[in-house]
Amino acid sequence: MKNIVKLLLGVILFSSVNVYAATCTGADLQKVSKAANGIKTNYTINEGKVKENSVEYEVFPSIDFSIYNITSDVFLKITNDFNQDETIVTYSKTNNGKYSFSTDEMFEKRTYYIEVFSNLDSCKADSIKSITLKKPYYNQNAKFNICIENPDVPMCKKYITDDTGADEFTIVDKVNEYLSKNNMTTTNKSDSDSSGNFFTKNWEILAIGGGVVVILFGGYIIISKKRSAL
Repeated sequence: MKNIVKLLLGVILFSSVNVYAATCTGADLQKVSKAANGIKTNYTINEGKVKENSVEYEVFPSIDFSIYNITSDVFLKITNDFNQDETIVTYSKTNNGKYSFSTDEMFEKRTYYIEVFSNLDSCKADSIKSITLKKPYYNQNAKFNICIENPDVPMCKKYITDDTGADEFTIVDKVNEYLSKNNMTTTNKSDSDSSGNFFTKNWEILAIGGGVVVILFGGYIIISKKRSAL
């Protein structure tokens, strides 16, 4: 039985849209513009575990992209910034106006470009609209303690679409600066030598050591009392 976490992220946050003036005129321009403006995109990040024969397995993360509301009045050309692939999408290639594609590349920054063209006979292949869709990728900063403790800070999000401007040498200062500017509690913990991390990571050893000290000290008091009684 699958138990997969799916994070649905909308087009408003991670894509930009440009609308072009086309040679279509009058009623045809209104028709094709309405079709182009109705097109929406989103993506789902799939991660989690699957269970088979009572054994759980980690699912390698992947992303499902979806483009909605494609009509017969338009067609799409999908390209990207990492290879020469070009995909033409007509209504006949969709599932009731929905077109989907996937990727399991989670560590590289990539961008998809979706060009919307008129499919009307009076102005076929006129460019009507373009959509820029940025693929989320794994944020290397998310593994640091400062980010584990502050997952809602933008530069600590597990998946990002733009460079955070922070790395392993600056992430602590940048997170604390962000928290301070936004009147949030500052953790002031580093990933190397902070006392908070030291006690958190070593509490079992410290507890055992403390217990031994208490036992030895208690034994010393008992022996001392016995000697005094003699």
